Amino acid sequence: MGHEKKQPSRRLARNLAWMILVVGGWGVVGAGCSGNPVFGAMESDANGYICAACGERFFTARNVFAECCPKCRQPNLVELVGYTCPGDDTLTIARRGAGAVACLHCRAALSGFKLPLAEEFKAWGAIERTPAEVLFQAP
Repeated sequence: MGHEKKQPSRRLARNLAWMILVVGGWGVVGAGCSGNPVFGAMESDANGYICAACGERFFTARNVFAECCPKCRQPNLVELVGYTCPGDDTLTIARRGAGAVACLHCRAALSGFKLPLAEEFKAWGAIERTPAEVLFQAP
């Protein structure tokens, strides 16, 4: 019987040790990720779109999610993402989920994507749009 009483305390101590290691590991990982380029790639000040109906290229502020095309008012929008070429640092903007994407400059296959900034959408030829232009009922 004495052996059975010690068993739960050992199990409790072991579980507590694992919890401390896991929680401590999260803190270390979180602290180490602040300069991680992956997190920077997922941050943007804009949302980019292309209209599947008329081809209009546009972007909105990050907190505005377009519901329709500002040109033809159709809801057939495709979100845009950017692919940075590791060889020549060229940004290629393409439809999200477009499959294989090639660098516009060197034609190398690209894989990792990022969310382009408003300046990058402008350089690509997209026009900044307001909520009144891209929402069915603007706030």
